[in-house]
Amino acid sequence: MKKDKQRNSLFLLIIVMIASYFLYFIVVNTSKSEKKEVGDTLETQFLKEVIYLEKSPNDQEHGLDLSSMNSTMLHEIMLDVKQTIVQDTGLSQADLGTLFKQYHQKLKEKAHYTSELIKEQKKMKEYKIQVYGMDLSTFLKQLKLEVQKSKEVKIEDKAGYLHQLFSRQIETISVKKDPVILNLKFKKNNKKWQIDSNQFSVLNIYLGFYAGESNLLALKGMMDGLEF
Repeated sequence: MKKDKQRNSLFLLIIVMIASYFLYFIVVNTSKSEKKEVGDTLETQFLKEVIYLEKSPNDQEHGLDLSSMNSTMLHEIMLDVKQTIVQDTGLSQADLGTLFKQYHQKLKEKAHYTSELIKEQKKMKEYKIQVYGMDLSTFLKQLKLEVQKSKEVKIEDKAGYLHQLFSRQIETISVKKDPVILNLKFKKNNKKWQIDSNQFSVLNIYLGFYAGESNLLALKGMMDGLEF
């Protein structure tokens, strides 16, 4: 029972770290990240502005519109998830924010992708994306070893220890060797390009970058294979 609770807590922590920025972009649509040049293709603009959370200097040129993405359901789920994490781990909202910023920086440094335009019409484009994202599975296996070592030591500040443990492991995280392959669709509406993949498909692209998994079920299956 205790092992299940620990495993579920880690699973929820990873989910909230990924989904928090997904929700943040849709609701706030702003970023303090340093601006970088983007290419002239829709998938490059989308992946850098949304996944990497950067603003394109060429917004008018591209005219990419994400307003059709509905975040209500995800927002409701996130409230419950965050509350569960606080109760199970003792980590605060500030802790979660700090850890994610560190994880996100490593993502920007290490993750990469390739793309191929596989279908194009006058008002529609579809890309095949190969994402070489963060190797979350290896990351958690290393974390598991550290957790096991900690059982031999008395820990007074559980939340502080967990924060430091995650932080150390994030510094050494690697990119997954096998890519996650996903499709990304766009449509043109009133002279503006809109994302034509639903919000769950977009979340799967996030999971490819942030967790090296193709969907939530794959991520949960990977987590279930770990016993802390």
